[in-house]
Amino acid sequence: MSSRGASRLVVAIVLLVAVACCIWLGLTGSGRLEAWSQSYEGLRVFVRVERCQVEVGEPLSVEVGLLNLGSRSATIFHGDPLLFVVIYNASTGERLHVQPPFVHFVLIRTTLEPGGLIRRAYNVSFDRPGAYGVGGLASFSVDGDEESLSTDMVVVSAIEASA
Repeated sequence: MSSRGASRLVVAIVLLVAVACCIWLGLTGSGRLEAWSQSYEGLRVFVRVERCQVEVGEPLSVEVGLLNLGSRSATIFHGDPLLFVVIYNASTGERLHVQPPFVHFVLIRTTLEPGGLIRRAYNVSFDRPGAYGVGGLASFSVDGDEESLSTDMVVVSAIEASA
């Protein structure tokens, strides 16, 4: 099998898995997908999407949050914004886009109490059909140590608009 044929097979399998996921979510009544990062000092990042299939060009609501699951408060220092959406090629894992694409390099001090949450909503859209990974990212420092927490990705299918 040629490398082009193998690539098409991988994309077809990823799309099939994404569609099966959407069907399962539809049958169970849950339309939201979410993924989480590893924990750092009790802090975890999450990403939530409202659905797993959209038409090309249609906005998709994405929520990214930083939650303190620890038993003590956590003080972080960060730029603006703290939270980002990362778009990946779902079959290769290649990072395609980060939203927003810039950071204001200011030093913001934020304290999250236990159970404290910071969240931000974004709208993203896809300009081509395919399977995309959507992830969340937070960049900050704690006690001078820079940290970047990334979630696993959730797979979203962008399909051609129906006529």
